[in-house]
This record gives sequence, structure tokens and C-alpha cells, in this order.
Amino acid sequence: MRSARRLDAAAGALRKVTACAFDGLRIPRLRLFVEPWNTAYCRTAEGAGHVREGLLRGWRLVGEECCDMFVYARLGGGPADWRRVVQPPRPPRPPCRPAAGGYAPRRA
Repeated sequence: MRSARRLDAAAGALRKVTACAFDGLRIPRLRLFVEPWNTAYCRTAEGAGHVREGLLRGWRLVGEECCDMFVYARLGGGPADWRRVVQPPRPPRPPCRPAAGGYAPRRA
């Protein structure tokens, strides 16, 4: 059986889910949160028409580590409505330390 990695199967599935959300559910905007190390999913999101809008530093607690997340978004309405804002990836940083009760917000 051939691998689906190079056949854009994931991007095709994401495009179908996106179309269902826009056309069937009338959702005006979709957001995806992707860990920066997951370059395959970043390509998948871009291949499905989602645009990277920024980096949320220390956004999500994964295990015992606060992780950064890229934000990808797509607006319903078509390519004329999509705005491309691309920021270069930032270098990795040491993980933040979660508070005893869970997520500890970063101080400026």
C-alpha cells in the first residue's frame, strides 16, 4: 500500500472539513493551533488554504511543559478574503515552569 504522505491526503481531508464548516455550518472563521516543531502539519494547513497569523508563546500546557503554538486561520468567502501575514519561526526556548495548579502565564 502506498503512503498517503506525498498524496496530500491530510490537506484534502482538511479542505473538506473546512468547506463543511464554511458551507454547512456557516462558521465565518476557522483557527488551527499547531506546535512549531510539527512542520508536516504546518505544510498541511498551508496546503488547505490556512494562513499562519502568528506565534503564541507559552500558549498551551502539554504534559509539564508550556508550548508555543502557531496560529493558522482561514476566513470563509474565498481567497480574496485571506490575508497573508507571515512571521519567521523563532528559535526554540527553554520551557516555562508550570505553577502547582497548572498553567502559569508568562510575565512580560
